[in-house]
Amino acid sequence: MIKYILVFFVIFSSCKKAEELATFNINKSEKFTIPATVLPVGTALPLGLESPPTNTSTEFKNNRSETKYAKDVKLTKLSFEITNPPTANFNFLKSVKIFISSPSVAGEKLLAYNDDVPRGVSSFELTTSGDKLDEYIKADSYSLRVETIIRETVPQNTDVTSNMTFRVTAKIL
Repeated sequence: MIKYILVFFVIFSSCKKAEELATFNINKSEKFTIPATVLPVGTALPLGLESPPTNTSTEFKNNRSETKYAKDVKLTKLSFEITNPPTANFNFLKSVKIFISSPSVAGEKLLAYNDDVPRGVSSFELTTSGDKLDEYIKADSYSLRVETIIRETVPQNTDVTSNMTFRVTAKIL
């Protein structure tokens, strides 16, 4: 009986170790511009901003896997940072939502959001949805859509970079 228990623990430990070897991060950055708007203070304006289609096959190859072997993909971190103008802050932004879509997956899914963007900051983090994103990462490409609500006039075009970290568990080749 003790022999079987030891065999079980060895097999279980080996499986757990293999799972750790198959877990890695994919870091992505997307740049977009929030255009200048002339609105009365307090007016809300939703903006839909499209990113170019993205593919993650290179990151999988670098980690000795392929996108088709993804078993568990989640967004673990997403932040926004103003890159231009250098003295700008997010006072104009009330809320933001990021959605992911793919031509090969029906519908889009909420990735992250912040319903109360802090004032006086040039960078902030969003709350991630925690949803599994396997089907989007396995697709040939995916797109991100940014939806914002403006709390006041945007005096000039504002360049923003979104930095994302996806946690991936995948079978190793």
